[in-house]
Amino acid sequence: MSRYVSFLLAYFLLTSVNLFAQMSTLPLQGYSTVGKPLAKIHNVKAHRGHNQNWTSIQTPDGLIYVGHTEGISMWDGVSWTNYLTPHLTPVRSLSLFKGILYFGTNNDIFSLQLNAAGEMKAKSLRRTLKSDVDDFGEVWSTAVNNNGVFFSTTEHTLFYDGKKLAVVQDAIPSKHLLFEVGDTIYYKPRHLPNIFTFENLPLDVKPNLPRVDYAEVTNQMLLPVNQMLTYQLPTQARLMAVLPTENNDLIFVTERHGIYKQDAQNQLSLVHEPANFGLDAHLYDAIRAKDGYYYIGSRFSGLFILNPKLNLVRRFQEADGIGMDTVYSVNEDVQGNIWLTGIPNIVKLRPPHIISQFKAGNTSTEILKLKESSIGILAAGNGLFRLHETANTLGTPLFEPLLSDRRSIVDIIEQNGAIIKSGNSGISEIQFSRNNAEI
Repeated sequence: MSRYVSFLLAYFLLTSVNLFAQMSTLPLQGYSTVGKPLAKIHNVKAHRGHNQNWTSIQTPDGLIYVGHTEGISMWDGVSWTNYLTPHLTPVRSLSLFKGILYFGTNNDIFSLQLNAAGEMKAKSLRRTLKSDVDDFGEVWSTAVNNNGVFFSTTEHTLFYDGKKLAVVQDAIPSKHLLFEVGDTIYYKPRHLPNIFTFENLPLDVKPNLPRVDYAEVTNQMLLPVNQMLTYQLPTQARLMAVLPTENNDLIFVTERHGIYKQDAQNQLSLVHEPANFGLDAHLYDAIRAKDGYYYIGSRFSGLFILNPKLNLVRRFQEADGIGMDTVYSVNEDVQGNIWLTGIPNIVKLRPPHIISQFKAGNTSTEILKLKESSIGILAAGNGLFRLHETANTLGTPLFEPLLSDRRSIVDIIEQNGAIIKSGNSGISEIQFSRNNAEI
């Protein structure tokens, strides 16, 4: 079979299955008819960056930026370009503030813009910090609100308002991550059970609050205020994501202590035990996509998906076509694609509940007909296949053969509970026993 014909048949299979899934009355949120994702994998040879990719972000002009262990890779839709940081230090987080990208490395903070030639050019902001501030170490995370950019570093939390860097004096350093929800920044120190927020208030509103260390402070400056929330997580829990739900509640994703939800009484309740994700999954990053689905990357176990009701519906791993088991970051672009970065690839995939793919038979198998029946979804061509859910409740369903006869089937119908096929062998009725099919 020619490559062109193979492509057409593959396209027919993918399109038919997903059109059926969208039009049917099956509970789509159950993911019972969702196959493997359609993914574009950019390997190290393609992106030419590093095999450890920590974060990604899209700018309003559509460009994708990926922070890795030695710098930043940029995708313009056609090709990759790379920027190497001084001393090849890692970029673990990227934030966008007023059209400019910001990131940190070891003992330095940078803004990043494109020059007239379209090349990435970084500018150090270290000189805007007071000279008596000691080295602050590695930058672990960044976050942004309407007033500036926050940087979680080894020794301090820094704030940049577009003009100057400052140390937030009352913030607790602990190599933790920062999370933005609306205009509020959340964080949890790694040695405390408490969750804190940063909010910006004018200096003349609460003049007795702890000050940030600006070289000059005026009434026009907005100062980050560190506040402790009333609810707590387990002390040893490492907070990896804070996300809004469809009802504007908050969920808190931890690395190895499960997922918690803020309830109406402003308390945290456990909605997913750590065991739900398997042994040593090590959840690492999460987003809530525009259609309400949650995508959770993990250090060792690939990508987990929760539906809008927070039900865990699927896990995809390298064997399912996502290119890796280590997913350090998850991001959604303006077209609704999901971007994954990790070891060693950068991956773009379509949300699998919108379009997915299945394999039926081998590379020589033609699929000519798809049919919903009382015994499930059938695929007919060089043989007859039925969609089966896997024994693993989070696994991807498979099209498995129903008949040993591989002669071509061009059409199938269901009449009065019987499956009737037509093809090279004529017209036959298929009767099904408990474990197999008989003609």
